[in-house]
Amino acid sequence: MKNKTGNLNKLRQNIQKNDREILILLTKRFRIVKRIIKFKKQNNIDIKNSNYELFLKNKYSYFLKDKESKNLLIEIIQSIFDISKKYQKLLSSRDEK
Repeated sequence: MKNKTGNLNKLRQNIQKNDREILILLTKRFRIVKRIIKFKKQNNIDIKNSNYELFLKNKYSYFLKDKESKNLLIEIIQSIFDISKKYQKLLSSRDEK
């Protein structure tokens, strides 16, 4: 029984390590988003760019070969896009004040 629990704990530790890496990458992404919003404001460009999002989703979808998780991963990508837009709007409105 202990061996099974040990294996489960190792698997959970691997997931926690991956989650930390994802959070680090998302933090880096948000730093870039800050630069993007600055550029967009300076050049009077809308925050939302549906064509670009669709292009990226199609591009990423091409690389996702696991059919079982592909749709879920695309949902995650869409969520990241949506959160990034919210963040850009927050930054944009904060700058206007």
